[in-house]
Order: sequence, then structure tokens, then C-alpha cells
Amino acid sequence: MTFLSTPQLKNRKIKVSIRRAIVSIEGAAALFHMATHENLQVKDEELYHGCIGICEMGALTTDFPVVNKMSIDNQFSTGEQIGLATYLDSIIRGVEDQLGYRFPSRAKLVQRIKRGDYTIRRIGEGQSSMKPIVDMYFSRAASKIVDLIKKRWKKHPDIQCFYVIGGGAAALRPYILEAAGSR
Repeated sequence: MTFLSTPQLKNRKIKVSIRRAIVSIEGAAALFHMATHENLQVKDEELYHGCIGICEMGALTTDFPVVNKMSIDNQFSTGEQIGLATYLDSIIRGVEDQLGYRFPSRAKLVQRIKRGDYTIRRIGEGQSSMKPIVDMYFSRAASKIVDLIKKRWKKHPDIQCFYVIGGGAAALRPYILEAAGSR
């Protein structure tokens, strides 16, 4: 490998050797990390020897790997062509339609949501909260995720538990807990 632009290492060549590689679909790698220590020794017996479902919601897709005794079960692992971006786009449209404010990008909206800053300030018009709009679309997203998890669980009842992970999970956590608790 050659470093092309790294300061102080530019044009330096090194040899990389990989002793053990684990190839997995997105989401399953997180389970491997939770179940093993850095030296690959078992950290959590229940995860390592169990049948675990994972829901990893990204921006554009949601992956549902099933990991049985640390091997991906290809028969039951699936993915959906739905991600958090769809809901973020709906929030952007809703805020523009209802409050007259246009977010320049999803990233700007995500920054505001992460900070908990739901106040929209409009020159000469005061301020409004976009929280009801965010709540509506994130509640819909969470309900969809919970429904998809339940469908997976019905198809594969040996799954002991589901882990909802990733950036989408972090954003939707309170909404997922609410949706899962009400069913």
C-alpha cells in the first residue's frame, strides 16, 4: 500500500497482511463486535451462541441480518429499500409547507434534530416549532420498523432477540420504544 496524500507519510509504501477477515453484511459486524473482545475471544456467551436478529437502518436501506451462532443465516437475512432519508425528506417538505422554512439539505436537518433544536425562526414572523412534524414522521418510521421486525420474527421464531442499531436507530430510539411498547 502507498500513502498518497497523508502528511509525513506521502509516497511511503508499506506491506499489509491480514491474518483473519470476517466478511458480513451491514449490521452483522456490530453483533460480532458486541459478542467478542478485540482478540476475538467470547465476550457475551448469549450473543455468541444465540440466534440474534438485527435491524440496521441506514439512510437509504434497512438490513435485517439473522446471525445464528455467529454465522449469518442467508435464508432469513433480508433487506428493505427504505431508510431514514425518506422520512427526513418528508420532514423537510412538511416544515417548508407548514412553516415556510426550507432546509438546504438533509444534513442541516439532522444537525438540528441531533441538537434538539426544533425552533424555526422567521424574520418578521416570530418562531414556530417543527417538533410536531418531526414526531409525526419519526413515529411513522418507528412503526414501520417495528412492523418489519415482527414480520421477520414470525418467519423465524428461533430468533431470541432483535437489536436495532445504527444511525437510524439512534435517531428513532424513543419512537421505536413507544411503537414497540404499544403493541
